Amino acid sequence: MRRVMTLGIIVMMVAAVFLGSQSNGLAPGFAAPAQTSVTITRFAEYAPFFHPNNAQSNQYILFYALFNQLVKLDLTDETLLKLVPELAVKWTISPDGTVYTFNLRKDVNWHDGVKFTADDVVYTATYAAENQGAFIGFKPAFFSLKGATEANAACTVAQTAAKCGGTAPLEGVKKIDDYTVQFTIEKPNANFMRFMADAPSSMMPKHLLAGQTADQINKGEFKTKPVGTGPYKMVSVRPGQFVELAANPAYFKGAPKIAKFFYMDITPETALAQLQSGQLDIALNVGVSNLDLLSRQNSLNVQVVRSAGVFPILPLAESAAQRADPALAPKPGMKPGWDFTDKRVRQAIYYAIDRRGINQKLFGGRNHILWNPPAFMKYPGLNQYPYDAAKAKQLLAEAKPADMAKPIRLLFSNDPDQSRIAPIVKEELEAVGFKVELKGMETATWEKIVDDDTLRDTWDMDFDVGGSEGLGPSRSAIYYLCQPEKLHTSGYYNCELRKLFDEALTKVNPAEQDKIYEKIAHIFNEEVPRPYLWQLSGVHAVSKRIRGVPKIPMFERYLTMNVETWQIVK
Repeated sequence: MRRVMTLGIIVMMVAAVFLGSQSNGLAPGFAAPAQTSVTITRFAEYAPFFHPNNAQSNQYILFYALFNQLVKLDLTDETLLKLVPELAVKWTISPDGTVYTFNLRKDVNWHDGVKFTADDVVYTATYAAENQGAFIGFKPAFFSLKGATEANAACTVAQTAAKCGGTAPLEGVKKIDDYTVQFTIEKPNANFMRFMADAPSSMMPKHLLAGQTADQINKGEFKTKPVGTGPYKMVSVRPGQFVELAANPAYFKGAPKIAKFFYMDITPETALAQLQSGQLDIALNVGVSNLDLLSRQNSLNVQVVRSAGVFPILPLAESAAQRADPALAPKPGMKPGWDFTDKRVRQAIYYAIDRRGINQKLFGGRNHILWNPPAFMKYPGLNQYPYDAAKAKQLLAEAKPADMAKPIRLLFSNDPDQSRIAPIVKEELEAVGFKVELKGMETATWEKIVDDDTLRDTWDMDFDVGGSEGLGPSRSAIYYLCQPEKLHTSGYYNCELRKLFDEALTKVNPAEQDKIYEKIAHIFNEEVPRPYLWQLSGVHAVSKRIRGVPKIPMFERYLTMNVETWQIVK
């Protein structure tokens, strides 16, 4: 999974018309009627694909309008840990933390009128357990079910409807009756219930999808014509232009108060202009650089919220063995002049970059300086890696690089923040002995390169921006593996780290779990697999004409969990 701040824009709940101009590739001459619509955007990546296989980034905002989960988050809880009923009215957990029994609502229909029952829950969980490799975002809760590992292995080998279509019996899933389901997980998992509230754990309709493989779903109609149980129904999808949703009058919590919901793909410049003109009501993740501009707009409430996202540098750290393995490195033998597998080189990068100075100069000090992933900052004895060019030079002298003259090719996107940061980082790294070649490019090109393992010989270091590591310690685990089946983002592998992450989840006692996370914190701090520069400050603008929008959560993509309650002030 790649986490980025690309510049897709969302516009929600626009009436049967939508914003746009010919210069943005949108149909001209349309305007959103203010009385029946609200528009929203988020500056980040977006793909017009609406199935949990592709639940990531901006799709989350639309998932919570289209679908429901068994539980959801109480958005008044700033920690985003408190769960409240959604499709499940209540649940019980066995004393050993392995058996979960859910009692379901009986008044829920799919958008096509079919009743939602326990059969849909069983199907959703079974499909997820079988098709674990199909999910490119957060992990669904169902990966932890008893028998999921074996079911996924069988699906991976067979790739047939019988093994991958969500219809085979799974040991960890039991239908008690039409409105009661029981899950059994392999071992206690502290995240099982919390992950139930994330978009990848959205319930899916058995009557429409059962028997389809992930490949069939990815190529089929459902991805752009989804049928959910949520407050809004899909109307149409026009890639590169908009997604239109309409209020679900039969929604089990009551019909939404706003009639239409649009998602538009427009440029950031257009979005900022429309915020000021009043055409755009909500803009999420607009960047600290736009704070002053938007704060001067009397029609907007502008919120600055510490986000879950981070801004680390990612050095490619494949070992010599990895680079020589044809299965992992399509162009074997590629390696940078500096050996990023040597932790002293990675530590030198940390010391060489004046991240506090950059944060103050470019962002007014609003981002939160890191020396570990954000959830691992509280433990004593951690090195805060202050700016120290002399220390960086000392470490590099000890590391003895293979080729000091060979430049580090620093890849970055030409979005406003990265474009301003990259030259400063280059100057500071070169001041301690590195040679740096900047490789800036359009966001789409950048995204393609960093996601394509066959292009890893074209760059050495990157800004790895965004993500959700501020939500809790376990959210960092997906970026740190033990042994690769293919190249993983940075190439850094640590089996001890992976084992500790897995062990932590089995501890239901918070104090015992915290002891393990403290060990992980010190490994991160010493190894510096990715020098974390800062935790991002999210800047979000909300029109004063929209009522009911809660305080923007740390993970702003959760905002639409209560979208059916939003109202327009006339």
